[in-house]
Amino acid sequence: MVMSLLMFALALLWQTSVFAQVALLPLYQNGRVTGTYSEISGGVLLGTTTSDDEVFVDPTVPAGTGSGATGVGIPIGFDFTFNGVVYDRLAVNNNGWICLGSSTLTPAVSTVTTSSYTPLSTTSAITPASLVARIAGFARDLQGQTNSSIRVETIGTAPNRVCVVQWKEYRAYNATGNNYNFQIRLVETTNGVEVAFGTMSAGTGSYTGMLGLRAEPAATATNYLSLSSSTSWTSPTVSTSAAGTMTLSGTVFPASGSVYTFSTPSGTDLQAMSLESPVPPLTGSMVAPVTLRIRNTGLNPITSAIVGYQMTGGSTVLEAWSGNITTGQTADHTFATSLTTPAAGSFGVTGYVGNINGLGADANQLNDTVSRNYILAMSGGTYVIGSSATANFPTVTAAVDAMRQGGITGSMNFLIEPGTYFSPTGGYDLSSIIGAGGSTTIGFSSLTGSAADVILYNDTTGTPSSARHTFNVSVPGVSFSSLTFARFNIGSSTSAALNFNTGAHNASVTGCVFNDMLGTASFSSNAIRMGDCNGVSIIGNQFNDFYYNIYQSGNSGAVGSAYSSGLQVISNTINRCRYYGIYLISVSNCLVQNNMLDQMHPTATFGYGIYFSRCYKATVSENTIQGLLPNYPIYFFNFNGDPSNTNRVVNNVISGTNLTASATHYPIYLGASFSATATAPANSRDYADVAHNSVNYLVSSTSTTAYGLLHVAGSTTAANNAIINVFNNIF
Repeated sequence: MVMSLLMFALALLWQTSVFAQVALLPLYQNGRVTGTYSEISGGVLLGTTTSDDEVFVDPTVPAGTGSGATGVGIPIGFDFTFNGVVYDRLAVNNNGWICLGSSTLTPAVSTVTTSSYTPLSTTSAITPASLVARIAGFARDLQGQTNSSIRVETIGTAPNRVCVVQWKEYRAYNATGNNYNFQIRLVETTNGVEVAFGTMSAGTGSYTGMLGLRAEPAATATNYLSLSSSTSWTSPTVSTSAAGTMTLSGTVFPASGSVYTFSTPSGTDLQAMSLESPVPPLTGSMVAPVTLRIRNTGLNPITSAIVGYQMTGGSTVLEAWSGNITTGQTADHTFATSLTTPAAGSFGVTGYVGNINGLGADANQLNDTVSRNYILAMSGGTYVIGSSATANFPTVTAAVDAMRQGGITGSMNFLIEPGTYFSPTGGYDLSSIIGAGGSTTIGFSSLTGSAADVILYNDTTGTPSSARHTFNVSVPGVSFSSLTFARFNIGSSTSAALNFNTGAHNASVTGCVFNDMLGTASFSSNAIRMGDCNGVSIIGNQFNDFYYNIYQSGNSGAVGSAYSSGLQVISNTINRCRYYGIYLISVSNCLVQNNMLDQMHPTATFGYGIYFSRCYKATVSENTIQGLLPNYPIYFFNFNGDPSNTNRVVNNVISGTNLTASATHYPIYLGASFSATATAPANSRDYADVAHNSVNYLVSSTSTTAYGLLHVAGSTTAANNAIINVFNNIF
């Protein structure tokens, strides 16, 4: 028995972990068979050779209508059960997919979707949610062409009828040399779905499309089964995302006669679904429990089974499980015998099931095993990164991967040897590290203490439209010190040297140098970019030539503590700013102090020095903005506060010349804002103290307007709800 169980195939059919009673699609079995592609020539003819984005919801309107339409539906010809729901109508989307409906409903069908090109991942609400049921053959932006057609025909006789929806000689939108021929088939006898392909020619192009199933819930894409591959149609994988696609090209295509089948749960089948424990982080020689999650993926109830596990190099543990789980239900079994991890390195665990209901093998032995690999966690301490013989890791990538794979058990301090390091595609990924957070911190710094010795380049290999960060951080407590970040070839998407996502609280950046080497102004150029992060400190750094030097777009909820809180920007130098020196939105209890903004970039035509919008209790003090000045050296808009929690602009020096020959300058700009009905944020009275500032302009602009202090009311209501105390300033 043990040997036969161990020889079960290790292939695992991917499934999601928890299902509502209606979430049956991940339990469908999928396969591929080959035969002869047979066209239909009767039934209902839909659309024209110029069809593009139409939907067909009524057989009496064969020309179709606009995307998202509802209607009476096209008869399937028999009752078809899909995801446990009975349907007898369908609608067709020109873009390679159908949706199911019922004649008992009004409307009977709905083609509402987030995008008609990606139907399986839609999150649009539909009432009732059962009308989100849809099947994709090769769903993407498709278009008719000469000799193309769409047909719906039900063939055969009861109880062996098949409803066929056929796309003939279609193409990708605006493509040449395409010839797509495929069918979606609904099978009466089995309630199964088949997607059959004839000639699928992509010409010289490469395209992606969706192939699979989707059902309720409508607003979240959790109940689906889709296939995915970029290299082969012979053995596609089950996608771990509803957005999975198949690639079609001159070398990657389905052979004519290929049929992809999706069958409803049947017979007796128990899946070894997942190993829920051991749970990382794991240390060496650690005793850990083993928990196997099993799921009924068949039709019949399951009341007993033999379950087991084996650790790499270890003996097999077998135990009896008993209970009662029906289709889609899961059960967890924690073994009485725990495992002991190796002293170092990695190991694997394989869990398996057998002798289901005492009857031996079940209907699908391919899902009787599940494996999980583990890497032991890194212990807290100091590690060296570099090329020397004594370094612990050769690259920053290796160090980050070690943390991501096994987790950490204490605070990590990485010292980087002198050298130049290039980040991988997407940047160094600190988005999820087991064990990080709380008092467990992660730090990166130069081994020598000199920022000039360690140069970290951004991702230069990702696609131009992707975010090319250097570090992408979501875990709290990450620090960077005495490092140089160099940015070039950043592409068209917003990219940052340090990208702190929502949740990356208590980060710190000290003594670093940030160089933008792009050579042109671009909004995608960011040195430090933050989302909803609290308690971040940015101290003693130098920034050169960036569009956004320090950027935070915080929590835009209610006023006060709901804003992102506690940012400190102290003693930094910003040179040759291309647009925004310090840009802060939706922040509270923020301190911007003793920073030097030295010269706008000589090619700049507009800019801001220190910018606030939607702030509460912000302090801007002892900063110097000098040289070629931005249009708005200090800018506040919607500066919420009260006498006890005022915004303060104090002891700053603004001194220099106008940015362009015709520039209008507003050295300290305060724009009030008020809305009696606003709730996000709740827009209370604007309040600020402006004191002990010095403004010295050498104006040579042709503009007749250059202000020392400007309060823009916006409206009488706004003015009546703003209080600005101005005293002891020199303008």
